Amino acid sequence: MRFGGGCWSGERSAAGARAHVSTFEGTPRFEIVRRLGVGGMGAVFEALDRERERHVALKVLTVENAEALVRFKREFRSLQSVHHPNLVSLGELFAQGDVWFFTMELVRGIDLLAHIGAVKPFDEARLRAAFHQLGLGLAALHRHGHIHRDIKPSNVLVAPDNRVVILDFGLVRAEGEPIETSPDLVMGTPEFMAPEQAMGAALSPASDWYAVGALLYTALVGEPPFVGPPMSVMVQKQMQDPERPSARVEGVPPDLDALCMALLRREPRARPSEAEILKQLYVELRKDDRTYLTLPTHPTAERFVGRHETLAALDEAFDRALAGQRRLVFVTGGWGIGKTALVREYARQLSLDARGPLVWSSRCHEREAIPWKAVDMLMDDASRFLLRCPAAELGALLPDDIELVARTFPVLMRVPAIAERPPGAYDALDAHERRERLFAAVRGLVERVAATRPLVLVVEDLQWADADGVSLLRAILLPPAETRLFFIGTMRADDAFVYAPAGLVDGIEPEAIAAVHLPPLSSAESIDLAEALWPDADAATLRRVVHQAAGHPLFLRELCLQRGPHALKLNDALRARIAPLPASARAILDVLAVSESALPQSLVGELAGVEWGDAEAAIAHLRAARLARTVGLRRTDLVEIAHDRVRNAVRDILLPATLRLLHEKIAHALVQLPRASVEVLADHWLGAGQRGRALACVLDGAERAVELLAFERAVTLYDRALELCNAGERPAIEALAQAARLAAQP
Repeated sequence: MRFGGGCWSGERSAAGARAHVSTFEGTPRFEIVRRLGVGGMGAVFEALDRERERHVALKVLTVENAEALVRFKREFRSLQSVHHPNLVSLGELFAQGDVWFFTMELVRGIDLLAHIGAVKPFDEARLRAAFHQLGLGLAALHRHGHIHRDIKPSNVLVAPDNRVVILDFGLVRAEGEPIETSPDLVMGTPEFMAPEQAMGAALSPASDWYAVGALLYTALVGEPPFVGPPMSVMVQKQMQDPERPSARVEGVPPDLDALCMALLRREPRARPSEAEILKQLYVELRKDDRTYLTLPTHPTAERFVGRHETLAALDEAFDRALAGQRRLVFVTGGWGIGKTALVREYARQLSLDARGPLVWSSRCHEREAIPWKAVDMLMDDASRFLLRCPAAELGALLPDDIELVARTFPVLMRVPAIAERPPGAYDALDAHERRERLFAAVRGLVERVAATRPLVLVVEDLQWADADGVSLLRAILLPPAETRLFFIGTMRADDAFVYAPAGLVDGIEPEAIAAVHLPPLSSAESIDLAEALWPDADAATLRRVVHQAAGHPLFLRELCLQRGPHALKLNDALRARIAPLPASARAILDVLAVSESALPQSLVGELAGVEWGDAEAAIAHLRAARLARTVGLRRTDLVEIAHDRVRNAVRDILLPATLRLLHEKIAHALVQLPRASVEVLADHWLGAGQRGRALACVLDGAERAVELLAFERAVTLYDRALELCNAGERPAIEALAQAARLAAQP
């Protein structure tokens, strides 16, 4: 049996891996300051992000190994949407040439045991505070459906402000996700991993809590529960319980002694529940912990209800695909309406279908700057499928140019039949021909697989798709091949007529395409979801909650989470969420609530009086809390309030003077922006109590419209001016409006 740690846990490298990036000198955007650490498969650097003017940690994959690349991408994608003060914040994923790296929060600190003082006498107050924060961070990770698998001293840092931060998600797995490594390779750190992890058995959050117990034991005693060679340690864990900490050293608090032994029980089900652990580790809860503990969980972590008509429409389209009629279904809808939950539930149902469909899924992440983003995760799934295929069947599935596909999507190199092929002579081809052959080969791979069994391709969040990825996806979906291929895409769009990125469906017959705009939940569906979220609520309470949510799944969940007086009114529930926000996040949320339109992120920070580095973190906080939404991550990219009902909840608690001041600040800023909406600018001047400026703004816009011969636009603006003017100003404006109406007539 072999043991492998996370990317930064030791000097061992993955079997078959070879050095790929011996040094990393940075990029035009990232200036390397120093190397922070190195491991078997990568290195972490401190870097200056010139674009954001802040220092970050930058993690680089340094080996050429397909399995390592799969793990590297999974590490980022699993945690990029998780935000908690006790989990390191991830930034963006990049692929530049054949170098992969991602950015993350730079934590300047020391490891947990050094902070506590692992040699007697340890600092009990520090220990309790640190383990409480460790518990909160781990609980947040578990609530998003993930297991860390490598909790150990070097992966838990304590910053100078005593904030505990869990690092290194290189081994993270979704709960229940199968492990794809070799059966004789155990991933983790023997001294801290749970007995079931060493045996290759199914893991659960209890496995991480065992590691916390081993860490607590080390803090109390000065060494782990079992020491020795790795195999000896793992055998001891299977066969016996450790000696109690209080039997080894004096002065161990009885409650910590008992908790430590409970966490180290060999049987996972015998270990205490998460709620019991957090209760025993309790210290005075910080206000931002309360915020994060009520953040929405991962969509797969909740019960799915309703949507029967939409599921039936997907079934009908799938049946047609089975008959050889290629079908594309696009699911659209506004923010938080349940698109992801729907397609993942349908994918789950397909996995149980007796007809044996194969589902490959992808998601376009906002925070990824990689080529072929729309297709990248589909190729990850393709590699998993091919890896499991019998050798006798594999040859018929691989197109002639599979080596070119593997050069573009290196994860395919973990399939031995692909990795062992001699490299093709592609460098002699011009770029255009290489691209055409790549597209044909990817399409050929998909069609060959779909000829053997029904194939369903799912791509979420197409609004973040890249142009090259869209082009390749279109090549896959084009007729005339008659294979059992079914495509499902999701796209955030408040407009039901916008269902796909530009160019994706060009050349595809209209009858093969269906667009489903997801409506709010019905009353019956809302009741079902409310009962699942709040099982002990009475019928009258559930009806009031459902009425307040108005069919919006996220708001329904927010109300049910409150489980008290705040749950009876959405504004109260949202205000309860908003109240404990950090000052910087609250200041930015106030600006977003008052603004009538999306604004550049750096401008929002300026208007809120928050420096860019803190503003960026605050916006990420608000995005994770589902209070704001962004259309990119750069300073010039836009951010806006998540929903009008969030806007109303914030505005209701702003003082009138604060509201007027924010309106005035935003109006002054909009004047400097090109193409600012005249109506929006006028509304802000009016909100600032400056009717005269609002009127002048509208009249100026109407005059420009006349100059551009946009007479109907001018009429609209003059009508707005008539609403703003006083009696003395009215005759002149009416004359201008009439002249515009006459000019607009054919």
